[in-house]
Amino acid sequence: MAEFQKESGELRTGAVSQRTGDKTARAIPLCLPNNYQWDSKTCRCVKTNEVRSSLYVVEEALEELRKVKGPVCTVAVSGPLRKGKSYILSEAFDQPEVFPLGHEFDPETMGIWIWIVPEKYKDLSGQDVTVVLLDSEGVDAALNKGRDDYQIFTLTVLLASVLIYNSSGVPTRRDLDSLHFISKLSERIHARSNWKETDKKKEEEFLHRTFPFFIWLLRDEVLSIPRDCKDIKDYFLKKVFRQNAPRSRSDVPDVAEGILKFFPGFNAFALSPPSTDPNVLNNPNTKKDQLQPQFLSELEQFKKMIKSMLVPKQSSTKGELVTGEGLAALVTHYVYSTINTPDVVPNVQVAWDLFVKDKCSDTIKKCQQKYNELMDLKLPCDNAEIHLCHESAMEETKDLFMAEMSGISTTTVEKQLRELKSFFKKRLNEWKTENSRLTRQFCDDLLLQLKTKHLDPVIEQLQGRESLDSFDDMLHVYRQIKDDYEASALGAKDAIAEAFSDFHSKLAADTKQYRDKLKQLKDFDQRAAREIAAAVFIERERIRLEEVNAGLQQENRTMEKEMQMLIARSEKEKAGLLLLKEEMMKKEREQSQNMQQAGLIEAQQQRETYIKENQALGERLLEVQNENEEQMKVMKSISEMIVVHQREKEQLLDQRETLSPEELTESMKELERRQSEEVNALLIEMEARVGGIKSSGGEYFNTTLKDDEDLPDMMTSRAQIARDLHQRLAENERNQRDLTTGEILKQVLKFMGDVAPVVGKVVALHPTCSPYAMPVASAVVSIAEAAQSLDCSIM
Repeated sequence: MAEFQKESGELRTGAVSQRTGDKTARAIPLCLPNNYQWDSKTCRCVKTNEVRSSLYVVEEALEELRKVKGPVCTVAVSGPLRKGKSYILSEAFDQPEVFPLGHEFDPETMGIWIWIVPEKYKDLSGQDVTVVLLDSEGVDAALNKGRDDYQIFTLTVLLASVLIYNSSGVPTRRDLDSLHFISKLSERIHARSNWKETDKKKEEEFLHRTFPFFIWLLRDEVLSIPRDCKDIKDYFLKKVFRQNAPRSRSDVPDVAEGILKFFPGFNAFALSPPSTDPNVLNNPNTKKDQLQPQFLSELEQFKKMIKSMLVPKQSSTKGELVTGEGLAALVTHYVYSTINTPDVVPNVQVAWDLFVKDKCSDTIKKCQQKYNELMDLKLPCDNAEIHLCHESAMEETKDLFMAEMSGISTTTVEKQLRELKSFFKKRLNEWKTENSRLTRQFCDDLLLQLKTKHLDPVIEQLQGRESLDSFDDMLHVYRQIKDDYEASALGAKDAIAEAFSDFHSKLAADTKQYRDKLKQLKDFDQRAAREIAAAVFIERERIRLEEVNAGLQQENRTMEKEMQMLIARSEKEKAGLLLLKEEMMKKEREQSQNMQQAGLIEAQQQRETYIKENQALGERLLEVQNENEEQMKVMKSISEMIVVHQREKEQLLDQRETLSPEELTESMKELERRQSEEVNALLIEMEARVGGIKSSGGEYFNTTLKDDEDLPDMMTSRAQIARDLHQRLAENERNQRDLTTGEILKQVLKFMGDVAPVVGKVVALHPTCSPYAMPVASAVVSIAEAAQSLDCSIM
């Protein structure tokens, strides 16, 4: 069992470099062959006696990746062993000694090792990007089988944003043939979930949208570039890649074509030898002052070139970026679900969709847990306290939700946000239901105590020879019950009122036997009783409708905030996509020119066709995004308009003292008609934009790498939500208007007819916070029927 060590006696552990009184951070393995074991406690990588047959992912590396919530740019190095891959990757980002350097014939790096650069970089849009370095095992190692090379290289391609292929000496066509696995990448990686063998050419075009930028780095180069080549890249295209000679292996597709066809861009760079002194070559980090000036100068140029190419790693879905979490999920899926299984081909879109699905599910669970922790209340209490705590918990949970959904498209975010809102609504109702139950339990006990204290002695008096002279004396007793009840009752107002109402009904039934005695009392006033009963009910309804309106207005404000947040997110997403589109189009055209220089005419023609189709598709995507964004803006405008309309109604109601009831009614109706027309115009615009997307977006939805079929449905749903809110507001406003103008009062009085005057006096004892579930349309019938059933009872 051999351990990796440096000549200095320093223990090379992979995670930390242990020196006396010193700890230096080091890379750790991301994935290893099954015949190597990583001990996170001792930070040692040890070879076992097992036969190499598969790869496994190191959990410690995944944990580090999961800490990176923002987008990542993955820079990987690959190529033959013993060519300084680890050194150049460390130096490119000024991270000396993070990767172990080997000086023996056996390879030092096995599997893929990872280092997360502490310094943040900016992409084209100014967004922070975390650079992740991947140092991969050398290809063509003497101890490896061909399948091992395929596994490592395929996984590296799948994970990288920029791929540095590191080799020494000027390559020839024979050297290219040794990399024949590159030409077979389309057989080993699929880009789309709906991949079909018959659509192979289309699939190959999609590959370069997810593959990394390819940089061929030549090491220890001392020869001069031919005169007909302007630089090393030109030399590759004209001398190495150009198809002007028969292939050395007729059964191997052309590697040069594979590089230019599958990868979105190609560049080449050459570095002269760093030194001729073996001691310096074995210790470049500690003897940097002894390296050749020309090498150091070229190295600085190489650094600038690499850093100019840093872009967030794109997923298979437009608008979604790979984060550290996403990268951890992808490598896990690729290794365990595809790479280790013969004849199973990794699918880029399937892998990403699985991550997004799991990420959304985990985020929802995390947010639900957060919300439940924040909802800390002692019941029973006023429902207003529950709403206040609910709103605070909801806003804090939404902040967590948005942070967790970094890198996910706005459409997916909106869809998941609706699921989270459904949970909020469900939990709020559960809290209120439990609050009502506990309120009712408390109030029932309280009313029983008050009955025993105040009412039972009076009942005994009615049963005796002496009776009451005036019904007002009887009402005085119940006012005591009412006052004491209102002073002592705790909990939800609607449940408090419901408990008192039920208590009243029960007593009415119990005292029905005393009806004749009550009718003989001298102070009956039937007309006044009916008016009082109706007026109290109207006041109760007024409060209920005000609460309903307040809830609808709060719902509208929430909708406005969400649209504002989604619009901002969409605009940022669109700006990023536009920059990416420009950059990708530039690379596409450069790659087309590369193909032309390499003599790959057919491949160039296919690429030009793809560029034209992709340009048209990009324009359609922009139209779709603009339509979607404009619809969100219209929805936000509806929310803003509702606020203005509410203010206009309040201003009109303030004129009640100067307007007659008829004038107020007509003015309110005219105001509501005008407001309804304004909102309906915007609703029609929202629905029209959905129709435009569905009628002209077919090509886009059928040809994108990930079909955005959810977008039209999402837009349709938005329009329905806005229309439903408008309808509920309009209905509530009509009911409020009827109450304000006295229409309901007239209907109640007309319906009630001849009802015992006692009812009005008794109903006057009811609190104005009666249950708010009764709609006004049925309330007229309900109050009258209730009054008639009570008749001359004492309550």
